[in-house]
Amino acid sequence: MHTPSFGVGRIQLLFLYPITFHEYLKAAGELQLLSYFEKCAPNNPAQSTIHEKLLLHLRLFLFLGGLPEVISTFLEHRDYQKAGNLIDTLRLSYEDDFTKYRGRVPEVRLKEVFRSSCLQAGKKFIHSYAYPDANGAQVHNALELLTQAGIVHKTFHSPCNGVPLGGGS
Repeated sequence: MHTPSFGVGRIQLLFLYPITFHEYLKAAGELQLLSYFEKCAPNNPAQSTIHEKLLLHLRLFLFLGGLPEVISTFLEHRDYQKAGNLIDTLRLSYEDDFTKYRGRVPEVRLKEVFRSSCLQAGKKFIHSYAYPDANGAQVHNALELLTQAGIVHKTFHSPCNGVPLGGGS
């Protein structure tokens, strides 16, 4: 019997993560704006015109989602529809890959939780929003799988009643 091989020694794994806003400004050729941005601080705020330009870039960056291929394509073509189509293709590719986890969580539950996590981004994740009639354990397991796969990232609430994060260093 032949055992499938992974190709050890012939395959190199590369891990891509969303780019940062700093990296986006570099890719967009906004090096002078980046330089201004890096000098900004509460005691050294940006001028209003620079602040407005930074906000425009931040909105675009957030719209594009930080995905390297999407940002590269948008910056090359300046086409929102092309960028949106690429985002849809990547999202569908993620969802198509969920079949490999169906032994642990039903594929449909993974898709529901994935879509719900996108809609709930920036807010407290409410399990029942993912699927009102779902088994809570399935939703929790789906969320854990998505977290382990690096698709979803958990963040934790801070009561913000003290020194700002990073303020002690």
